[in-house]
Amino acid sequence: MFGRPPRHDAAPPSPPAVPFERPPMPQQVAAARLVIGPNIKFVGKELAIITDGTVQIEGEFNGDIHAREVIVGDGGAVAGTICGEDIRIHGRVTGTLRGTTISLQPSSITVAKIFHHTLTINTGAQFEGMVRRADNPAAVTPKWDEDAVVDLASVKAEVQRPKLAIVEPS
Repeated sequence: MFGRPPRHDAAPPSPPAVPFERPPMPQQVAAARLVIGPNIKFVGKELAIITDGTVQIEGEFNGDIHAREVIVGDGGAVAGTICGEDIRIHGRVTGTLRGTTISLQPSSITVAKIFHHTLTINTGAQFEGMVRRADNPAAVTPKWDEDAVVDLASVKAEVQRPKLAIVEPS
């Protein structure tokens, strides 16, 4: 009412200058997670996945998997060696399983040699193969070093079968 009319040709005031600040660095990076989705196939010679994170297979993978956690989903299929601390099978697996904790879920179809510390076979799971409890932690521990990964089925770290000795009665 008592002032000057506003000027329409003046530039709006600029915001005050703020010094550049970097966002804080996270103290811990989230664990790696690899998901092979449905309708995806990995087929080849000597394929291997090596991670200290999680691998989830919803498609098909022909090769070896070395991970902290491995999940084979309902539609997933793996042909090869799976080595991990926690292995959960919901789909199909053919080959060798080596894990600290292995769980075969009701929808699973597994044809494998299993080396484990703890094994759970749920009602409805289909399993054919051999099971052996591994007292040697090296036999079921995943390898993170690419050079250390070999065909674990042939490693001598497998649990040795007890030797039977014939004892003559005295």
